[in-house]
Amino acid sequence: MNAPINYTRLGLAERAYGKLGYEQRDLPWLVPEKAILMTLPGGSAPDSLERRLRQIAETWKRDEEQLSLLGSAEQAFVHEMMTDTDLEVGTKYYAITPCFRDEPVLDRLHRRHFMKLELFQQLPSHASNLDAACAVGDMIEASIQVMTQVTCSGYYDTRVELQQVATPDGVDLEIAGIEVGSYGYRRTNGLLWAYGTGLAEPRMSEALEVLRQSRLSSR
Repeated sequence: MNAPINYTRLGLAERAYGKLGYEQRDLPWLVPEKAILMTLPGGSAPDSLERRLRQIAETWKRDEEQLSLLGSAEQAFVHEMMTDTDLEVGTKYYAITPCFRDEPVLDRLHRRHFMKLELFQQLPSHASNLDAACAVGDMIEASIQVMTQVTCSGYYDTRVELQQVATPDGVDLEIAGIEVGSYGYRRTNGLLWAYGTGLAEPRMSEALEVLRQSRLSSR
């Protein structure tokens, strides 16, 4: 049976990131497609992926602008950077939103929608790639601390060990071989930002169950 979304764990993570200096941000769940395309690898999408994005979910016409449901809160943060809101450069933010995906195969780890706490930091456009990588590293350290904290007690008794795995876009965090967070930075259209997964549910719950079953079978 698929694991349900653990909203209690999301709430614990929200408080933990707040204590680490991250500020909550309320974001729209609908953004222009340009913001979505800017968060794909390389800041653009191949034709086939762009076509799929147009089928993600319902779309609306508002102020003569095509809007789509979020794939992640990163896209809403990018939209705010593009529209000159009060988003502050250097401030560390988090937001909890649903994420809507067009998955070719649906299973325990791949669903059409889920909840995610997203981490985000806009960086000065003139910052170096090393500066951006350092910001990503700080974000990963915070995520390891919080994920360990919110999964170390209760039924699972997991004693979680998070593994860092390099990817073409940055770094993933994995539990029992399952990706539970992705981190990196993007520089496009004169903007620079770091992004990462603070906590995704029910993916974290599924990863913990796989870990639990693995430990039971090895006894």
